[in-house]
Amino acid sequence: MKYISPSSIIGKDTRVNDFVRIYGTTKIGRRCFVGDYSIIGHPCEEDIEDALNNGWDEASKDFACQEPTTIGDNVIIQPNVLISGGVSIGNHVKIGPFVIIGKNTNIESGTQIMYQSQIYENVQVGKDCIIGGFLCDFSKIGNDVTVMGSLVHKYVNGWDDEEDLQNKSPIIEDNVIVAYGSIVIGKVRLRSRTYVAAGAIVTEDTPGNCLVKGVNKITPINEYQGSLKKSKFYNGSGT
Repeated sequence: MKYISPSSIIGKDTRVNDFVRIYGTTKIGRRCFVGDYSIIGHPCEEDIEDALNNGWDEASKDFACQEPTTIGDNVIIQPNVLISGGVSIGNHVKIGPFVIIGKNTNIESGTQIMYQSQIYENVQVGKDCIIGGFLCDFSKIGNDVTVMGSLVHKYVNGWDDEEDLQNKSPIIEDNVIVAYGSIVIGKVRLRSRTYVAAGAIVTEDTPGNCLVKGVNKITPINEYQGSLKKSKFYNGSGT
């Protein structure tokens, strides 16, 4: 059994498996796959509160007035994925099981979202990325970026309002690797060809073409003596 909102559009040769729920004004492109128990166009808290306050009739149950959700062509969505309303996903994106994507997030073409990744609200993810970690609200990711660690806000004065968070989120430029278990905290810009090693903590901007280990231990790659210096990542052959 599945539910597809009457205001949704499903493209040709797209398969929507059983137990899927598609809310609101959602458009799914051609030759896509949506796995069991996935939810697309899920209403945000504001939409739910409006429905609760104004009466839970058939119109509010469909949440057709919320921001539209758009999914491109040739997108694979594995089972148990939650995609909120207002999300835009480009062509040839692959989304693994148990992924969460928050409202008004944009994911460009060719990107892979790995198993159990969490992408929060108003996030920008570029083309041909690999995301396998945690991306906080309003974080920005360039093209050809791998994030296996976490991008998080500072938590100095408790939880900030959304307007404040917009100016306090990490920015990751093109061709950056954030390795497993590493954490990038606060209003930080990682410039191109920054490699954040596994388990590192970054709270400062990086100059690019560098390696970060430990806590803000930044080494320009031309001064680094390890094998990573000779890797494809630093020799123009991609991430």
